[in-house]
Amino acid sequence: MMTPIFIVAIIFLVLGSALAGFVVLHKQTVIKPLEIAEHDAVEKMSCEELRSKHESGQYWSFNNWKLGNTKICGCPNPPPQCSGGGH
Repeated sequence: MMTPIFIVAIIFLVLGSALAGFVVLHKQTVIKPLEIAEHDAVEKMSCEELRSKHESGQYWSFNNWKLGNTKICGCPNPPPQCSGGGH
């Protein structure tokens, strides 16, 4: 006969596995398509659109932020973080 602690441990393992599976499924079915759509949109944005998006800092992924930052540094009058100077 199993002791109650083993039963509780098995329940936690099953619930943890289910939660991890849901997280992976959510990332692949919801987040990944949004990242791809945003990447395409960032590539087509004008400098002013990029400035407003970059100021809000709302990107779906770090890679999209890096792309936006690279593009905004190539725009006229780039923000101070593009100067490359240290403190």
